[in-house]
This record gives sequence, C-alpha cells and structure tokens, in this order.
Amino acid sequence: MKKLLAGLGFSVVITSGLFANSLMMATTTSTEDTGLLDSLAPKFKQDTGIELKWVSTGTGKALKMGENCDVDILLVHAPEAEKKFVEAGFGKDELLSLQNAIDAEKCDLFDVLEFVAYEAKMLTRETRVANAQRKIFALLDHDQKEFVEFVLSKYIETGVEELDQEKLPQLLELKYQAVSDAAEKLGGVSRIRELFIDFQRHLYGSQSA
Repeated sequence: MKKLLAGLGFSVVITSGLFANSLMMATTTSTEDTGLLDSLAPKFKQDTGIELKWVSTGTGKALKMGENCDVDILLVHAPEAEKKFVEAGFGKDELLSLQNAIDAEKCDLFDVLEFVAYEAKMLTRETRVANAQRKIFALLDHDQKEFVEFVLSKYIETGVEELDQEKLPQLLELKYQAVSDAAEKLGGVSRIRELFIDFQRHLYGSQSA
C-alpha cells in the first residue's frame, strides 16, 4: 500500500518498504547538503532496526522516482511541483491533519516526524534560529549577516521551502533586486551558495531542547 503525505512544503511517500531491512529515500540535494539525514539515519537505525538510505537529485527526478515507486520515501520541498503531483492523484490530508492535531504549524516537518517517531520535543522555526544564530553569524561580515538574517526571517515566516536552493535566485532578487547586485555585494555567486548551505548546517546541527 502506498500513501503520500504532503505538508510544510514537503512531499513524503511511504510504502511497504517501511517493513523491510532498509528504507530508500529520494530527496533534494539541498536537504542532503544540510547534513540532517546523516544525523538522523543512525538514530533511526538504532530505534527501528531499519537502515535509512537515500539518493539526492533534482526535485523533478525525485518526484518521478516517487511516481514510479522506485523509492520508499520521497522528501522534497517544491510547492508548485508538489501541487501537480497531488493533482495526479496523491493525497496530502494526512500530514496536514497531523500538523494541526499537534499544533505544529510553526515547526519543520523534521520536528513533526521526530515527535511522532521518538516523542522528541518539537522546536518552532523561530526557536531553531535563536538556538543556532551564534554559530551561524560567527564568521560572517556585515553584508553576509544581513543576507542570512533576511533568509532566516523568510524561513521563520513561511517555512523550510525558503531554504531550497531552487528558491535562492528569487530570494536574492527580492533582497537585492538583481542577482548580479547580490553577487557584487556578497563576494560572488559561489560564495553566496556556500553561505546558503553553510548556515543550514548550523541551523540543523545539534539543537538544545
């Protein structure tokens, strides 16, 4: 039996693979870049006896793998692509109902899933940022800090989909009007991408309860 759960900008496909010795997930490169899955996988194995494996790819390919049932779990955050996916016949009411039931609209999907699986205390996005901001801002100059603060404000307001690399050009244009202006101010496109990935590692690193 297959069930799609979608919410907080994520799509999650759960299949009978949950009862096997391993669980295969397709996710986006930005999710893997945060290091979150590397942190959660050992805990998942310890608590369930199931080895979590994953492949990181583009959102479109990940969704296709989900449609073909080539993976057990599909974790992406691309609202427009998810909308088409849902319109193709997959439902999303389950996860949305769960979020509402546990009053978790201001939390990441990661926290919702950890709460359900491990009874872990959920962090709101605002609390997650507050806990990590010292490490996030430690080595940033004024302009870089201003940019990261802007992205984090959007994350707190809207959700984790703001941290998708596919959203980065839109964020830059919203903040600086043009990507070229952002690159000049922040040290180039490569440096911007490094900033965008590095602060997420701190954001999803060790969190105090």
